[in-house]
Amino acid sequence: MQEFEKFTISDDGVLTVKSGVASIERNDFMFFPGSIKRVILPDGIKTIGANAFENFTSMTEINLPDSIEPDGIGSRAFTKCTSLQHLKLPKNLIVIRQELCFNCPNLRSVEVGDKIKHIEKLAFGKCASLTSFKCPDDLMYIEDGAFIDCANLSDFVFNDKLKVVEYDVFSDTKLTRLELPDSVEIFLAATSGNDFEFVSIPYNADFDRVDSFEEFEIRFKDKNLRGNRDEMGSIITGDKHYGAILADCNTIGSNSKVLEVVPRGSNLYFADSQGNLVIMPISDIRSKVTQWNGLEQLRAKEFPKLLDFYFARKSDKMPLPHITVVTGMPRDEIPQFYKDNNAKNWGEISKIANCKTNEGKGSLFGLAHALGVFSNDGKESKEATDYIKMYILDNYSEEQIHEMFNFNSQKTPFNPEFAKFFMQNFHKNPRFLQSTDQITGITTDYMNAAHDSFDKVLEAFPNKRVITRQDNERLTPEIVSKFLNNTSYENVTEELLPLAKTVSKFGYSKEAFNKLSEWYKEGISIPVDKMQLFCKTDPALHLSPTSMGGENVVTYELLDKKNPLAAVLGDITNCCQRANSVGGGCVKYGMSEPNSGFVVLRAGNQIIGQAWVWYDEKTKQITLDNIEVPHVARQKIEQDDILQQNVLNCLNRLSVGFFKGMKEKGLDVEQITIGKGYNDFNNILAKNYDTVKQPKMLTDYSGYSDAAQQFLLANQRNFEHDINKFQDVEESAHAR
Repeated sequence: MQEFEKFTISDDGVLTVKSGVASIERNDFMFFPGSIKRVILPDGIKTIGANAFENFTSMTEINLPDSIEPDGIGSRAFTKCTSLQHLKLPKNLIVIRQELCFNCPNLRSVEVGDKIKHIEKLAFGKCASLTSFKCPDDLMYIEDGAFIDCANLSDFVFNDKLKVVEYDVFSDTKLTRLELPDSVEIFLAATSGNDFEFVSIPYNADFDRVDSFEEFEIRFKDKNLRGNRDEMGSIITGDKHYGAILADCNTIGSNSKVLEVVPRGSNLYFADSQGNLVIMPISDIRSKVTQWNGLEQLRAKEFPKLLDFYFARKSDKMPLPHITVVTGMPRDEIPQFYKDNNAKNWGEISKIANCKTNEGKGSLFGLAHALGVFSNDGKESKEATDYIKMYILDNYSEEQIHEMFNFNSQKTPFNPEFAKFFMQNFHKNPRFLQSTDQITGITTDYMNAAHDSFDKVLEAFPNKRVITRQDNERLTPEIVSKFLNNTSYENVTEELLPLAKTVSKFGYSKEAFNKLSEWYKEGISIPVDKMQLFCKTDPALHLSPTSMGGENVVTYELLDKKNPLAAVLGDITNCCQRANSVGGGCVKYGMSEPNSGFVVLRAGNQIIGQAWVWYDEKTKQITLDNIEVPHVARQKIEQDDILQQNVLNCLNRLSVGFFKGMKEKGLDVEQITIGKGYNDFNNILAKNYDTVKQPKMLTDYSGYSDAAQQFLLANQRNFEHDINKFQDVEESAHAR
C-alpha cells in the first residue's frame, strides 16, 4: 500500500481518494496512470480537474458521486482510458466538457443525467464501442465532433429541446438516417464522412454540407420539400457547383446571416415561403443587389457555412440581401516575403479575415504560410486556402487565431508534410498540440514546436506516414507531442513529486529528470548544520508597493533547497543554465552543494532576474555568478528608470541580507560580487558598482562560470553603512 496526501494506492491497483477531499487535479495522479485498475471517489467530492485521469489505460471502473458540482468535471478527465467500459455521470451535471472521454475505444455505455444542457467538442470522439446514445431532456448544444469516429454508433435518440448540432458530430459513425426535431436551429456539416440515406431538417434551421446526404427534406409548416444532393445543391469545394438553400423568407433583414461566396455563374437554390424550390443564378442576385442598395448591409464574414441561410423573396419588388465583402488587409502590412507570392490566394483570405490588429494579422499570415497558401504548387496552395476558409476563419475569432497560431514562419520554410499533418488533424481536435497547466496557467505549445522541427519528427518515425488509411501507420498528434515532450517519468516518489511537476511543464526528458532528481535529493538531504549559505529575508516583502516607490518594487529570495524552481530557472530566463546545457554544472552545484544556491528577483509575482550564487570559505567571498533576465522583462527594465533603481535597491538589501545571515551563523564574509559575463544588468551595474581588480573564483570548481570578471557589490568596509539602510526598511516593515 502506498499512501499520499490525498489518496492511497493498493498493491492490486485500487486508487482510493481519501474522505474529506473536495477536489482532485491532474497533478495529483499524473505519475501513476498505467498502474491503476479501479478508482474509488468519496461522497462529498466536489470537482474533478481537467485531465485528471487521462491515460489511465488500465482503469476499468470509476464511481462518480452525485456530490460533484454541476460544472464539476473538467475537460479530458477520462481521455484515453482505453479499458473503461461504462461511465455513469453525476445526476446534477449540466455540461460534458471537451474530450471528456475522447479515444476510449472500449466504452460501451454512458449514463447521462437529464440536466445536461451542453456536450462540448470531441466529448465522446473515437469511442468505437459506443452503439447508442439518448439525448438528455435538457440538452441544447452538441459541439464539433462530439461523436466523431464512433464507428459503431447506430442509434441516436434526439430530445425536443436540442438547438445546435455542429461540425462532424456524426462523422464516421454507423448512422444512416436522421430526423432532426423542430427545435434545431443550427445543423452544420455534422455528417461529413458518412453516406446518409436520408436526413430531415426543420425549415427554420441553418444547415450546411448536404453533399453527404443521398436524400433530404426541409419540413415546412404545411408541406415538405424533398430533393437529392444534386438537385438541391450545396457549398462544397468540388468542381460541380456551389450553391445555397435560402428559406423562411418572412424574416428577411432581421435575423439573416449572409454568406459571401458563390463563384460567378453558379446557382443559388432556395425555398420560398410557399415551399417552392427556386433556382437563381448568382448573376441575377448581383443585379438585384445593385438595384436594391438601400438595404442595410449584412457582413459576409463566415465562409463557407453551407446553408447559413440567405433570406429572400420571390417577388422582384422585394429586396434581396446585399452581399458585401469585408475590406481586405492593407498590402503594406503584409510581410515582404508574402507580397510576391500568390497574392490572389491571400486576397481571398483577407476578404473575410477582417483582422484589425497587427497580432491577429501576423498570426494569420504565419498560419497561411505554414499551410502553404503561398506555395508555388497550385494544388497545395488551393488546398491550404480552402482549408483555412473552411476550418479556421469559420470557427475562430481574431483573438483565438492569435492565441493558437504563432508560427515562426519567416525563419522556417514551408513544409508540405507538416501542412498535410496539420490539416488532417486540426479540424477534429482544435488544440491537439497545446496543453495548459490548470494550476500555473503555463501553456506548452507543441503546435509551433512541431512546425519548427517537423523534419526531425519525420526522421524519428520513418515507418509512420502523414497520409494513410491505416491507423497503425498514421503519424498522430499524440506521437508528435510525446516526441516533443517526453515527460513519462519513472520511480517518482512523493519526495520527488514537486520536482517532477515542475520540470514536466518545461518538457524535460526522462534522462534529464533522473539527473535533476539526484541533485535534488542531494540538496534536500544536507543537514542544517552543514549548510554554508544564509541570507536574511528581504524586509521589502512586508511592505506595500506604494511605500517602496511604486508597483514595480523588486524583492529577492534565496531559494530553499526543497524549492524545485531551481531546476528550471534557465528555462524561465532563456539562458544556458539547464541540466543538459553548458550551464549544467551551475545547476548541479547550486542544487546539491551546501555552500551554493540560487537567488530570484521578483517585481510583484513576476520573476525578472535570477542568479546562481556561491560562497567560497577560503576566500570569504559570496559571488552571484551573473544575473539572467527573462526576455519578456528585459525591455521593460531597460526603459523604466524607476524599475532600474528598484533593482539596485534590491541588490543593496540582498548584500546586507547575506552579511547579516552569514554573521548570525558564524560565517565570515569579506565581500560580495556579481559576475559580468553575459550579465543582463551590466549597463545598470556599471554605472553604480566598481569592477573587482583581482576577481576570486570558486575553489575546487572547474565548470562553466560567468564570473571571470566581477563587479563589487559590497564589502566589510561599507557593510555598516548599508546595514543602516537595511535596518530602516526593516523597522518600517515592523511598524506597518
